[in-house]
Amino acid sequence: MRELANSADIKVLSFSPSKVLSGAETKDNLELKSRDRIVVLSAYGDRVGELAPYVAKLKRQATLGRLPKVVTARGTVRFPGEFPMVEGMSVGGLIEIAGGLLDSAYSQSAEISRIDLSNPNRAVSAIVLFSLNDGSVTKLEPSDYVEFRTIPDFRETQTISLEGEFVFPGVYAFDKSEMLSSVIQRAGGFTDEAFINGSIFLRESLRKREQKELDRLTKVLNDEISADRLKDVNSDIAVDDAQQVLQREAVAKLASAEAQGRLVIPLAEIVNYSTEDIFLKANDRLLIPKFSQEVTVIGEVQRPTSFL
Repeated sequence: MRELANSADIKVLSFSPSKVLSGAETKDNLELKSRDRIVVLSAYGDRVGELAPYVAKLKRQATLGRLPKVVTARGTVRFPGEFPMVEGMSVGGLIEIAGGLLDSAYSQSAEISRIDLSNPNRAVSAIVLFSLNDGSVTKLEPSDYVEFRTIPDFRETQTISLEGEFVFPGVYAFDKSEMLSSVIQRAGGFTDEAFINGSIFLRESLRKREQKELDRLTKVLNDEISADRLKDVNSDIAVDDAQQVLQREAVAKLASAEAQGRLVIPLAEIVNYSTEDIFLKANDRLLIPKFSQEVTVIGEVQRPTSFL
């Protein structure tokens, strides 16, 4: 980042550290000037966050008829977001600064949304289609928005974990339209000791939803307790310490509760094809315990124990 002479504005230059360190003659070996700032981007960190202050400054430099020298990468790149535009920057340069393409990137075409200010009376938006194979020669302009597409029907490998009394327990990948009964068959079915009616089916998307609701309830209770406490103080009502302790304990228990994401399913009917099967989702888990003959009685009884 280089400050322009007699100005608070900045100019963005880029270079390859590996080429500079190689010792060979290269245009990347820039001559430094006073007040230059070198930003070496993290290979795995938040590049967009690291460059955000410079992006904001470039946006403030925009004037009437001159768009900010900022470009945006969206879609199938490793670090989607806004980036400073380097002089003569190509789509290939944007891909590099955005961390490269994901495996799901569609190489046959991508899309640039561009604002044309050549007509002082009207701004015109244009869509430019190009192939990623031509990325090194496709030049960018200020405020370009580049959308990198996804390969049609591409999806990451999704798995389900089968645990407990399966012939072949383990983690299984599944196809988009595969059902639960199909994966159970691939796992060899159940062992002779499987307690099917005691199965536990866990779904990650449900767990996240439940956890979000638990967090919301915890916040609501905390807010209500704080409001009641403030109300008692303002009205000179004696504060019930015992009640406050109970309230705090209740909130603490709720805050420590962890969502499970359990989905009750008629597993015996599903494997016997007597009811509708269920589609699988990423990170599903199915746990099958061993059949147990014992019945355990606990709680408010004289002698907690187990019986056959």
